Amino acid sequence: MPPTNLDDVDIDQATSCNNYETAATISMAWNGIDQIRAGNPSAPSQLKWNKVSCTKKGKYQYPRFSCNVNGQMIVMGKKQFQDCRAKMIASCQQMEPNMCPCYDTKTLFSNFEALNQHKIDPGKSCKVDSPMAIAISPNFGGTKAMCSFNSSNKWCMNTSGQTMDITSTQLDKCESVMEESCEALDVPTCYDERDYKFEGKTRKNCQWAALEYADGKKRRCNRMDRQDKTYVYEHCRWTCNACECQDMPQFYLGNDRTKDCDYFNTLKNSNKAEDRQQFEKYRQIPAVSRSCPITCKSGCCMDNPKFKFTTSNGKVFSCGDVASGSNTDLCVQRNVGRHCKAACGNCQ
Repeated sequence: MPPTNLDDVDIDQATSCNNYETAATISMAWNGIDQIRAGNPSAPSQLKWNKVSCTKKGKYQYPRFSCNVNGQMIVMGKKQFQDCRAKMIASCQQMEPNMCPCYDTKTLFSNFEALNQHKIDPGKSCKVDSPMAIAISPNFGGTKAMCSFNSSNKWCMNTSGQTMDITSTQLDKCESVMEESCEALDVPTCYDERDYKFEGKTRKNCQWAALEYADGKKRRCNRMDRQDKTYVYEHCRWTCNACECQDMPQFYLGNDRTKDCDYFNTLKNSNKAEDRQQFEKYRQIPAVSRSCPITCKSGCCMDNPKFKFTTSNGKVFSCGDVASGSNTDLCVQRNVGRHCKAACGNCQ
């Protein structure tokens, strides 16, 4: 029978409790959060959902009264059917105010099933502040689902962009579903901030920095924003090749989950010349070189080992000296912040 504790389950909205008071068939599908987490959330069709339905057919149709439990039909008499239907209606009445009306985990996973980390908009997705959202980059349609946690204005948004007001109980469920979905998705940590504007100037965004970077120059990436004392590369990490110096474990090329950093590393170290040649071709793809900087020996957010500078008292320091002791205040000097990215704590 339907679950009694809704805290540990998620309900499939598309097939559950539709017009349950008048419909000839009442259906309900649910899955335990633990089962969803343990399954393959990137392929929701592979998840096994618990399904229950009760159906009343026409007077001369057989069977007139039946229930179906996980694909197994049970033929029953009128009194048994009435009892089962009453329990289903009671369950739907209990579930309705406790469901997130905008989405469920199955809906979100289905919408984002074909996505990899390059299609998800990391600047707008799975942030802990309100509203919490999963968003797709505008280049891939801009579909998004949101859940607001503002106690004075509770609402949620579905994947079609429609919003609706919700109760506190529904809000809790929306939050739970969103958190479960975010745990399952590969949201990249290295990305360009889409809304960034250098010193508040509309045209000076990460695309502005990329124009110069494409010519082999890094001056714009290394400029300090005088408004907040941060560097352009801190906001445009993907463009400025300022990602963390580690191969991203969640990266894979396109929709092929076999082509991750380990795969490219295997090609690089292969005894076969054709494999190594293939690696060199993959290495030229920006998504590969930036996501697998250790394997590709490409640029990343690190200190310049050759950089030296002289302090006001005549001492010669390196980035190693900046990282130790109480010398991090030197990072406000522009040349130091440009060359000692890791020592100044600007690689997070």
